[in-house]
Amino acid sequence: MYLSVAGINIEFTLSEDECWGAFRQDFHGFMHDGAAEKVDLRASLRIEETIDEIKDSDYKWCCNGGSEGVEDVPYDYTWKVCIGEDEREVIDVQYQAKHPFLKMVRMWLDPKNKQVEVALVLLSEPKCQDLMIMPLFMLFLSRILWRFDAILIHSSAISYKNHGRLFTAVSGTGKSTMAGIWERCGATIINDDMLIMRLHRPTNKTWVFNIPMPYYVDQQKSVCLDTVFFIRQCKRNEVGELKGPVYAMKLMSHTAHQTFQPEYLKVYLKLITDISKSIRFADCGFLPDERIVEEIQKAGL
Repeated sequence: MYLSVAGINIEFTLSEDECWGAFRQDFHGFMHDGAAEKVDLRASLRIEETIDEIKDSDYKWCCNGGSEGVEDVPYDYTWKVCIGEDEREVIDVQYQAKHPFLKMVRMWLDPKNKQVEVALVLLSEPKCQDLMIMPLFMLFLSRILWRFDAILIHSSAISYKNHGRLFTAVSGTGKSTMAGIWERCGATIINDDMLIMRLHRPTNKTWVFNIPMPYYVDQQKSVCLDTVFFIRQCKRNEVGELKGPVYAMKLMSHTAHQTFQPEYLKVYLKLITDISKSIRFADCGFLPDERIVEEIQKAGL
């Protein structure tokens, strides 16, 4: 079984296959049977009764976080990322309360050997769909994407007449609203919440891809990106191009990553800078109606 996200092919091996029917259904539009032309990572998933506690002293660097402030997740959790020798990483997720069937999840990431192992400790048999196994799937993406010239970003994006536009802002500003406005004008929504931007270095073009989402079953979609809009609510429509390196850092502020270690951060910053050179930036204050589509097209953005 293969999962394809942003052109990255991941070969999955699942133990206790009967437990994962929901997993396969939820990711159906991104998965396929049969050998992929190219395998970028090999991942295995298994169920364990217990997993030993991580000792920070065994690793050269660790960071952690949790569910506080995370919207739309009906259970509490903490996570930890530990980096050891040879870029090997261990990612732990502990569920404190309210998860319907999980006690903890651990992921071992060995990028040099292109191997990922995931072990789950269950409270009970899975009886409901937990599409992302939150937050493991997002942690997994954030740890591997930059190795493939890609970043995870909180945004919406649309494809309109083969042109890609991405809209990013803090939650509640109108990313989904903007995507819906464009859809009513004939555009295709790539995704209205979370996307992957991936730089294709041979052509110096950046593409945006959708990812599996916890709210609906989707198919793979992508578009070559022309412009990133930093959107804001406004009493009138205002659109203007933005230039300067500061907007690369503004773009980074909307990405999802746990790249806090200095040596990793340098690579990530370089990737953000290179992506920024391949696209345009624009400021966009808007009213929630179709006139903003006309304004953006009139501005040539």
